[in-house]
Amino acid sequence: MKKYELIKESKTDTGICEIFRIRALRGFGDIKAGDVGGYVAGEHNLSHDGAAWIADDAQVTGNARVSENALVCDFAWVSGDSRISGDAIVGGWAEVKSGSLISGNAFIWAPKPDKGPRATRESTPAPQP
Repeated sequence: MKKYELIKESKTDTGICEIFRIRALRGFGDIKAGDVGGYVAGEHNLSHDGAAWIADDAQVTGNARVSENALVCDFAWVSGDSRISGDAIVGGWAEVKSGSLISGNAFIWAPKPDKGPRATRESTPAPQP
């Protein structure tokens, strides 16, 4: 049984691909039916099993996957072939990419950058003032 759906509110993810906001279809963990979450490129990015969730303005793109009871929140960005699983939490302005594996009880959080916008692509660094 599906636990979320892709809703029409979409945006272009840094010029790479279109991403879609998610909405819970049923309650699980701390999530209630109807709660709106973050963004995914497709259903392959977030498991329908467990209490895994993408919240706030967080984005999961590429072949990245969030599963089990993991949470990606705030403005975090998970991409590439990365895997977030277990009870792991990725938040703040953290970027997880290039096949990273974060699992167990890991907690990854990064403060908002002080100067310039965050990088838009792995090969394009953020402009410096």
